[in-house]
Amino acid sequence: MKFLSSFTFVVGIAVVAGFVVGKVPYGNEIATVALIIAMTLSISNIPFKLSDFDKRKVGIALVINYIFLTGIILAFSIPFRHTIFFSGMVAMAAAPPAVAVLPLTRIAGGNEHLSLFALILSYIAAIFIMPFLIYIFLAKLVSIFELLKSVALLILLPMLLSRFVKKDVSNEMINAFFFFVIFPIIGANRNLFFADAKILAMLSILMALRTIGSGALIKKVMKKFGERDAISYSMFAAFKNEGLVMILSASLFGGEAAIPAILATLFELGWVAIVEAGVL
Repeated sequence: MKFLSSFTFVVGIAVVAGFVVGKVPYGNEIATVALIIAMTLSISNIPFKLSDFDKRKVGIALVINYIFLTGIILAFSIPFRHTIFFSGMVAMAAAPPAVAVLPLTRIAGGNEHLSLFALILSYIAAIFIMPFLIYIFLAKLVSIFELLKSVALLILLPMLLSRFVKKDVSNEMINAFFFFVIFPIIGANRNLFFADAKILAMLSILMALRTIGSGALIKKVMKKFGERDAISYSMFAAFKNEGLVMILSASLFGGEAAIPAILATLFELGWVAIVEAGVL
């Protein structure tokens, strides 16, 4: 069952299953609980010990994710500012990097030490950055109480619970819960993928550029720091926590707001495949 340890394979199956099966009862609730468990288990494998790390390198990784990638996503959201997709893209811009950055760094031969500490600080920062950015851009659309409650439930709670998980958790188990994050969200929104082909095509192009394009660009530019560091930086240039964005967008703004994150997930899978194959 080695293939179940592949994040790409499991999420790919979840996407296909969602399109085939469609909407399932209590899908949003299932996805929310699955995300909390998946993030708790994922973060449990990360030791929160902020010692002996290169502040400059970690700072660069944070800038790449929270300024470079966030800025690209916000710029790409401008054409959709009068649609519900704008809300979902703002939530994406405000999100921390995917927890999968760490195992993917290991697979690709990147600097695990750098990715580890950058990831830790990213999630600590996300507790403050995510509600701040969303409220700045979407104050008229969202209650600050609901926003803070969602951030506490989906980021702070898993971080706290993860400290009580005493043993290493297998990738297979984590991926199984991510399956139940993606599958119901895709199923609930599958009809929207056929609603407006022009907008979806434009969104798809932009999500490809913000994922594969930004990842490849940063990997090339940052090679002056060495191949291993460049690989780590490319992860922070390509990945946001799309599972978190899907749940947050759907709960705060409605199912359609999750479409950008769903599309980004598909291209992130493409970037994972590229990285695993060592193509770039």
